[in-house]
Amino acid sequence: MKRINGDLKRIKPELCAAFVRRDGNFAEIRTRSTYTHKEFSGILTDCGIPCKDSDVENASRNKSNGKTISYGKSGASERVKVLLIKLRDDHFRDLDIDLFLK
Repeated sequence: MKRINGDLKRIKPELCAAFVRRDGNFAEIRTRSTYTHKEFSGILTDCGIPCKDSDVENASRNKSNGKTISYGKSGASERVKVLLIKLRDDHFRDLDIDLFLK
């Protein structure tokens, strides 16, 4: 990767968009527990993906503006795979990580 943490910078908006749009099994996850944008950004940060609640807010604004999102463009580096598995195992057991690893 040319950029430092470029893979993390690409996966973060995908995860935030999926959370807001309830893709990748987030619909099922969010029916069992409610998470605020701040809580979700904290979970991502705990898993090693730096995130602020404003990142989740931006994903929410993009949804309301009708912007489309293409998942799986983060490059699926080994580090991203490990962090997605950690996110699934530690916090969201039903998360469909294959959506982000296309």
